[in-house]
Amino acid sequence: MRRVIIVLLVVIVLFFAVFQKVSVTVLNAGDNSPVSYAKVATGSGLYIADRNGNTSFFHSIFQDGITVSRLGFKMGTLKVPISIVLSRDTVKLKQADFAEIQKDLNTMLNSAYSYEYNYVLYSSDNGKTQTQKINSAFYKGNFEFSYDSDFTNAHYKVMYKDKQFYTFDNGNWKELTGEEKDKFVNENIVFMPLADLISSIFPGSKPDSVACNFDSITFKWPNMCMEITLSPDGFISKLTFESNAEGQNIKVDLKVSNVNKKVKIPDE
Repeated sequence: MRRVIIVLLVVIVLFFAVFQKVSVTVLNAGDNSPVSYAKVATGSGLYIADRNGNTSFFHSIFQDGITVSRLGFKMGTLKVPISIVLSRDTVKLKQADFAEIQKDLNTMLNSAYSYEYNYVLYSSDNGKTQTQKINSAFYKGNFEFSYDSDFTNAHYKVMYKDKQFYTFDNGNWKELTGEEKDKFVNENIVFMPLADLISSIFPGSKPDSVACNFDSITFKWPNMCMEITLSPDGFISKLTFESNAEGQNIKVDLKVSNVNKKVKIPDE
């Protein structure tokens, strides 16, 4: 028993001789506000800062420096000094420019192997409001996609699973084959990847301003505003867009969930 205790003590001593507890706070270099949900990558793993930009972990004294990243900011690095006590460090990230944010956002969206999203567009013109709604679930190449539009009067639900197309008709899934499938696919939008959908929402011009605050990124153009909100895992969870120009009001609400988790396509 005594030998076991001695061995255990030796292991504990060796662990703390090689690893040290590190506490990191991630701040916005522009105003020293917290950067929520930043990814802190070390040789031992990946850690996500909380809403206030804080995270802590054990770090080996033999490992290289730490990298810190978050959508909306340029990547930062941290070299942890050797310490026998808790090391408290701060990383200040510089805000990225619009082109860098778009590039990083596109990379993020295209890296997801699964997600669900709910999209609604409202357009009001001369007192008349029309809507377009899309609900979609995507999982490793399979998807379910529903489309309802007042603009085109198109209303349908389609599924692609195991290389087969189906439409939802009278409460049941009906397989599409041959000319019927080709006709439906050619005449309708059967799926819109999240990356393409978000790209279509962005105006074509560069915004007048970009501001990162906690878990959100806000873009402003003349008569237009867009806000992206991040989830605790650092992925986009919500996007809102509003435009008011020449008497036409446009509003977009997009919600994203279950990113890189198992998503149930019917019968999955």
